[in-house]
Amino acid sequence: MASLPSAQVLRVINCLFTLLTCCSVIFTFYYFTSLLPPPPPPPCCPNQPNNAVKVHLAFTYTQHYILGLIALVNSTILHCPRPQDLIFHLITDDNPAIQTQTNLLLQNLFPTQKPGSFQFKTLEPGVVTSAKVWATYRSPSLSKPIVFARYVLPAIFPDLERLVYLDLDILVTKDIAPLYGMDMEGYPLAAARLCRESARFAKQLQMKEPELNYFNPAECSLNNGVLVYDMVQWRSSNYTEQLFYWTHLNNNKKLYKLGSQPPFNLVFYHNYKT
Repeated sequence: MASLPSAQVLRVINCLFTLLTCCSVIFTFYYFTSLLPPPPPPPCCPNQPNNAVKVHLAFTYTQHYILGLIALVNSTILHCPRPQDLIFHLITDDNPAIQTQTNLLLQNLFPTQKPGSFQFKTLEPGVVTSAKVWATYRSPSLSKPIVFARYVLPAIFPDLERLVYLDLDILVTKDIAPLYGMDMEGYPLAAARLCRESARFAKQLQMKEPELNYFNPAECSLNNGVLVYDMVQWRSSNYTEQLFYWTHLNNNKKLYKLGSQPPFNLVFYHNYKT
């Protein structure tokens, strides 16, 4: 068997030695860096308004939707790097005893949340009235006052500058903080825009009615299941009154079938961030 020349052997040995040295350095680096404590996670919302470092979320619920409430809270906490920054504002028309039971349930299910993470607000009688819903399905549930609480959130929380509202049929699949801290670009509201055929104004509203002549039948609709409020802008305008104007008008005249969503589309026509 032919042997390698001595110079070639030395080059091979030198290459092997260099490779082993590099591997040793890399292994040592990763070993010692693995012993270091992980860096603290970034704040939940680097660009948020002036509510300290808290992320304020609002849900409306009744005792009949506890499972949806638990699933939504769990998914929100699960995907936030700093869940201690989350403040859940729970608006309900349940009596105080049921609110206390719900609070204890949430504290037991989510023991890592700080005291005060779950804050309950009672929707007082008369703040929101029920409305007529012309839909042939789910009419009772869509016409209850609690459904229209999202109209008055800036009044319910007068000290907040920003708020995210979520329906209970939603699961959060990523950190909600960037949504809370988004640049609203001067708009009072941010919401998802739906442009499938069934979501256009022509399908959502009775466009033949003269009150709706101003609106484009081909316009895409706003979905009010997830809303970001600029509370300061909202309070400086009369958006709540405008929403109730359309709601009450629909009580006597069939302008739309569904509950709280069509007035949002009419009031914030071309005036919301997507």
